[in-house]
Amino acid sequence: MNTKRRRNVQDTDLRDQPAYTLAESARYLKLPAVTLRSWVGGRPYPKAEGVGRFQPLIHPPTREPALLSFWNLIEAHVLRSLRTEHGIALRELRKAIKFAEQTLQIERLLLSKDLRTHAGSVFLDHYGKLIRLNASGQLAMRQIFEE
Repeated sequence: MNTKRRRNVQDTDLRDQPAYTLAESARYLKLPAVTLRSWVGGRPYPKAEGVGRFQPLIHPPTREPALLSFWNLIEAHVLRSLRTEHGIALRELRKAIKFAEQTLQIERLLLSKDLRTHAGSVFLDHYGKLIRLNASGQLAMRQIFEE
């Protein structure tokens, strides 16, 4: 049994292991802790019919207590960059992540090296096609995007 447990630990990518609290992650990323908490745990918001709930954008390996992995730190860093440096609205990012997960079966879009942005939209260079990651998944003209 001890050998089996050791093998499972070795087979697991250390970058996926829970290691960082939300507080220390927020400090490393220079983010308000409340922002990171809402990205990791989701959050309620008011609606005309009551209360809605935003789904998490980042999925930590453990929920109680919420401990982030190294990959989660990278996802949060990319998310912060997309918001602050590229001006992508959180609504667009939620659509992009949902589309990538449901339609393209991409589990962790924020870790994809093929992620692109332009003019407030999120794109994915997927099998040689540039796809706008929203509800419709429109193909973009690569020449215009590259200019």
